[in-house]
Amino acid sequence: MARVISVSNHKGGVGKTTLVANLGFALARNFKILLIDLDPQANLSSGLGFENCEENIEKYFKEVIHFRLPEVNPYTINSYIDIIPGKIDLIKIENQLHDTLRAEFVLKEILLPLKSKYDLIIIDCPPSFNLLTINALHSSNLILIPAKPEIFSIHGVDHIINFANENAIPFKVIFNQVNIRSILHKETIQNTKQQYNGNQMNHTIRNTVVLAEAFENAQNIFSYKSESLGANDFVELADELLPFL
Repeated sequence: MARVISVSNHKGGVGKTTLVANLGFALARNFKILLIDLDPQANLSSGLGFENCEENIEKYFKEVIHFRLPEVNPYTINSYIDIIPGKIDLIKIENQLHDTLRAEFVLKEILLPLKSKYDLIIIDCPPSFNLLTINALHSSNLILIPAKPEIFSIHGVDHIINFANENAIPFKVIFNQVNIRSILHKETIQNTKQQYNGNQMNHTIRNTVVLAEAFENAQNIFSYKSESLGANDFVELADELLPFL
């Protein structure tokens, strides 16, 4: 039965989508993975070469909202990893959810028939705390909270942590886009360890241009440059996460 991981931060610009894609491929060394793009910007989908797909998460939300059980058909990326793409029309779905019975649990219903087919389901959440994000978090066994080691990004972390604690959902904070030469970044990472009470990952993701280049070429970091610092960071992070999955 698949465990569900949501990647969420109330603050945008923290490298959330890049984290979802590359962590998914790193974990695919050990697990059968399903990626879900729940962000209306659909950057995860376009970044992996799945734009304007007929089968998408917006379609499945719409089916459940109208009391129909959807036939969910993910797209295959390779033998170990599939994707359900996003779509900009998710913005309309978010509005419709406000008038839907059990609006916070629609995604949970969509995922139910998929759980026997995968080991891990990883959800890329919107950069806002709306009903789409709440759907993802309520479906989750673990919440990963990416953040830049900067004050405004950390405020977004606190918002998600409060939700996780209130609903007894385990979480881990991952510092992303880290400038290893920045004294501020180093001090922030060190100073927050006590604040997050053992829920901060030791491994961080460095801010390297190769990660952006990979996405621009509709590739993950391992198919683009498997020997890069970026690839190594994601392998180390995936290995550290294994005991919590």
